[in-house]
Amino acid sequence: MEYKKIKEPAYNIHFIKTDKFKKIRIKINFKEELKKENIVIRNMLSLILLESSKKYPTKRLLDIECEELYNVGISSNTSISGNYHILSFQEVFLNESYTEENMNELSFQFFLNLLLDPNIVDNMFTLDAFNNAKKCLEEDIMSFGDVPARLALSNLYKNMCPNTPLELVSCGYLEDLNNVTRESLYEYYKNMIKSNLIDIFVVGNFNDDEMLNIIKKNMTINTIKKQNLSHFIKQNKIRNRAQTIIDEKDLNQSIMIMGYKIKDLTEFERVYVLSIYNAILGGSPDSKLFKQIREKHSLCYSISSSYSGISNLQFISAGIDKDN
Repeated sequence: MEYKKIKEPAYNIHFIKTDKFKKIRIKINFKEELKKENIVIRNMLSLILLESSKKYPTKRLLDIECEELYNVGISSNTSISGNYHILSFQEVFLNESYTEENMNELSFQFFLNLLLDPNIVDNMFTLDAFNNAKKCLEEDIMSFGDVPARLALSNLYKNMCPNTPLELVSCGYLEDLNNVTRESLYEYYKNMIKSNLIDIFVVGNFNDDEMLNIIKKNMTINTIKKQNLSHFIKQNKIRNRAQTIIDEKDLNQSIMIMGYKIKDLTEFERVYVLSIYNAILGGSPDSKLFKQIREKHSLCYSISSSYSGISNLQFISAGIDKDN
């Protein structure tokens, strides 16, 4: 595998070359400083932009074009990463080596058409598309607390790191959703295209010069941006004693999560040492936590550890009997 980064004034391009796949995967990230009120707006854009465009105003036309491009796949998601909120769009298509000449560019043009030329009528998103996205996101927000492990981790963040980006939930909040209109969503979209930091990742077996030419030829975004905020969250406020919080829920299995703040790691320690340490501690069925606590002493139903190098946090989570 070969990695190359190309810096353009308006975006960064990341080439990850490998001959292991017949398909090419392209991912475009839009990144900006995390703000509570923008979480639901960006989630709505992740739902609405891949459903139609000016050229493909209906789901039927969109599906037909996907089939014409040898069953191209498109998807989107949002994520909170350190001090930033990332809106990601992804396309997977068959390499033109196995289809027809120029299919790589045609597939990329189709992808950009969805992202950069949305189905806008009278300076707003269409009513059906807006309502569908809003309803879907409302259901996600309402069901957030239905998954005990997810709710427990969210509550841990709120108590460990109050007044930081970590206390915010990734699906957003109903009060912010109710304030979004079709007009405000489109205004935000236009500002996002101009101001967000953009990274384009291309993974697969392709010619560097040809792919670079395809991207620069079709990517019409040209506003210059500069990252002024650190991606990493530093953990400076560390208590001398552990804090215990208990939430009462009617569950068959209790969830226990222990959170640890990590301080003063070097970049090498964060990227490599912490990864290996986590694997030994609780990152696999052969880890110390699993072998000792789960298998040898049968003190839990499940147990594992994880970490966030970007947020400088380590976690141990276990499913336990509430009476033990």
